[in-house]
Amino acid sequence: MRRGSGRIGAGGEEAGRVGEQMPVEPARSLAGKRNTISPPAICFADERFGAAGRRERRLSMRRKRVLGATIVALLVVGTPAVATAVSARSGAVSANTPNQGEWRGRSEQGTRLIFDVLNTRRGLRMQPVFLEGIATCQGSGIQIDVVFGGGSKPIAKNGSFGFRFFDPFFGSFDMQGKLGPTTGTGTMRFDLPSLTRNLGLQLCTSGDISWRASAPPSAMAPAVTPRVSVAYHVHLTVSRTGQISWTVTKG
Repeated sequence: MRRGSGRIGAGGEEAGRVGEQMPVEPARSLAGKRNTISPPAICFADERFGAAGRRERRLSMRRKRVLGATIVALLVVGTPAVATAVSARSGAVSANTPNQGEWRGRSEQGTRLIFDVLNTRRGLRMQPVFLEGIATCQGSGIQIDVVFGGGSKPIAKNGSFGFRFFDPFFGSFDMQGKLGPTTGTGTMRFDLPSLTRNLGLQLCTSGDISWRASAPPSAMAPAVTPRVSVAYHVHLTVSRTGQISWTVTKG
């Protein structure tokens, strides 16, 4: 009897041969199974991914530069508008704005003019200090030296201003003008009520008087009140609250 030669079914012929040994496949390391990509393929993959990363970085840097340039352009364009708004609110001085300070001048009658140009929170304002004119009474013919001061009026953007003081007892004073950076011109008028000796009414008026003034430091020669035979000197002053004070001295 041959040892190990028995058969176990048709499909178990090879397995039934106990005496024969099956070839053994050499064991593979786990490391070998993990590294299934050849070195050239690895190099190619690294090079491809590195190029894509470099392109992405270049695009990101380009976007940052474009965004930075856009922000700078917006700031440059927007700054003048903001500066203009701030200037308007704060009353900033431009090239055509009248100089601030005490302006001096004289009228066509030779009388003195002194007024201030002030930069306030409400903008530029003209404040009378000493505005002088000579009014002639229509009935008696006497002359009155009149001085007005006090109060303030706004100066428009083009340098023009105008105001009127009126009181039924003291009369009225009107003044208009336009101021440049260093010089200004305009007209003014004094009107006062008066009584004659026989209790008649008369109007004492200067009529429209032209004037001219200069900004500080004023190069205009100081005006001197003309030597005329005035019967009275009247000085009217208006306070900030609107109160009127006046003095009358006989000439």
